[in-house]
Amino acid sequence: PVMPNRPVDDCFFTDQDRLTHREALELIAARVEPVGASEPVALRDALGRIAATTVAAPRPVPGHANAAVDGYAFASGDYDPAAGARLPVAGRAAAGTPLAGHPPPGTAVRIFTGAVIPDGLDSVAMQEDVRLEPDGATTFARLPAGLKAGANRRKAGEDLAAGDPIVTAGQRLRPQEIAGLASAGIAQLACRMPVEVALVSSGDEVVPLGQELLPGQVHDANAPMLEALVGTTGARPNPIGILRDDRALVRSALSEAALTSDLIISSGGASQGEEDHIATALAEIGHRHLWQIAVKPGRPMLFGQIGRCLYLGLPGNPVAVFVCFLLYARPLIRR
Repeated sequence: PVMPNRPVDDCFFTDQDRLTHREALELIAARVEPVGASEPVALRDALGRIAATTVAAPRPVPGHANAAVDGYAFASGDYDPAAGARLPVAGRAAAGTPLAGHPPPGTAVRIFTGAVIPDGLDSVAMQEDVRLEPDGATTFARLPAGLKAGANRRKAGEDLAAGDPIVTAGQRLRPQEIAGLASAGIAQLACRMPVEVALVSSGDEVVPLGQELLPGQVHDANAPMLEALVGTTGARPNPIGILRDDRALVRSALSEAALTSDLIISSGGASQGEEDHIATALAEIGHRHLWQIAVKPGRPMLFGQIGRCLYLGLPGNPVAVFVCFLLYARPLIRR
């Protein structure tokens, strides 16, 4: 509850006339349109990119029934689950070297993990459970009881059937999607052009890393953090430096960045102080769609655009920057 006689300029007081979190998200969604361009991307370069189209498996994966273990392949029709079986070994199948021809009926085949299960056979007994019994020129495999038909067999298309979607349009490609695409033999796919995000820090007190601090100065923690955060979205960050508290300089830098960027994210200068020029500059060279939200931290956040370039102005406090990025910048970039 709000305490009586609480001053309205208390920094922890939430002004309910400001936009709520939900209203801010709805306004951003209404103002953002997807970037339409796409480009072909080699699979080895596709990590973190956004698929432009749905990619379906052109063939089943795996392409053939194969053994899940090293052992002996047999036909379930030649096997008694209650008593097992004793079958002559009539060949050998290894991964990449299938058995030539068809095994004679009533025989077993020595098989290794990943090898194609020969025609007519449908099950595999693990080698640890099989006893070999030489009998003259023939070796018999004594199979244990209790095996089910299809035991230790991977079916063709078990991972992907032909036509199954591997990735869908708009999906960010993770290592597991890269593996799925590779398993289907897909070496290239269409991806959205990366969203170009210019990153701007603001304030006379902010200095870049590597520069010695003078009294009253702080190192720029926001730009490195934002660069890392933007990188997690599939967008391409472009830090353009720290702007001094000079209205003309801020206006010129933002106008120039808008020419080559899809989105500008600034930190600092978004409040109403005499040295906070971001909001004023944006109003002069572009449009402010949103300014001030009923959220702490992050209250002075603003959203607008300069021409076709969107603009998101975040507070200067690094915690507020982090929170606002997750709540607003990430969904904006994803949209």
